[in-house]
Amino acid sequence: GSAKIIAEGGKVLRAYGTFPHPNVFGAFMVIGLLAMYYFWLKRPSEWKIWSGWKTLRSDLFYGLVIFVITLGLVLAFSRAAWIVADVVTLVVVGYSLLVRRNWVQAVRLSILLFAVAVILFFGFKDFILPRAQVSPSEPAVTQRLGYNDIAINLIKNNFLGVGIGNQVLYSVKNEIYKKFGMNQVWQWQPIHNIYLLMGAEIGVLGLLAFLLFIGTLLFSHFSIIHNSLFIIPATMLSALLLLGLFDHYLWTLQPGRLMLWFIIGIVLAQKHTRNNS
Repeated sequence: GSAKIIAEGGKVLRAYGTFPHPNVFGAFMVIGLLAMYYFWLKRPSEWKIWSGWKTLRSDLFYGLVIFVITLGLVLAFSRAAWIVADVVTLVVVGYSLLVRRNWVQAVRLSILLFAVAVILFFGFKDFILPRAQVSPSEPAVTQRLGYNDIAINLIKNNFLGVGIGNQVLYSVKNEIYKKFGMNQVWQWQPIHNIYLLMGAEIGVLGLLAFLLFIGTLLFSHFSIIHNSLFIIPATMLSALLLLGLFDHYLWTLQPGRLMLWFIIGIVLAQKHTRNNS
């Protein structure tokens, strides 16, 4: 039952960290990577060949931490986390260069990330390349599409939802899984999309309320952004919301719920701080 990938003709265990699944670990690494972008970008910098030992020590420390986090992200072998990490990195670095604030640090961060990517790619390419290939017929894809079909069926027949936390139990008792060809017990899993899962459990009205809350929060947050640092909390939240399209842990597992609402709390706190400053 452990999460594995097939590479070089054998099975390779994916990194779990201290989490119940490598996908959750991958999401945590994405959040950690964005946090390190914040600390890297907030440091003052200028174009100098030599800026002193203090700056060098700082560069080595933050660079090493970013390398370790990126290594953890690679070893989680979570394709969704890989894609989201690439997207949010482009957003943060691109915005930093665009607004011309922290842009020196943004250029230096780009150079660092390129070097880290080259090292890790050539060090783990025999594992990365097979994992990066996605086939429409592979179980990870077909099962997610099957769970989405189950969600649509549940929403159509239960407009107000089947009750929070009850989707799997309801589907098993009413043989919904078997109706969609999922006869094995290990296939009886939550819907791998938090938005469809919310619609199935708390109903369409509950889903709309959540989307309205998140939409209002992000819109109000982006309206107070003045430099690249303030975009990072909202980018963290956006990263988790994107990951929610491919998995259920942000709604069903405690580590995922803690991550989601902790980041929502950071965004709310930053908005409150900016409004009072």
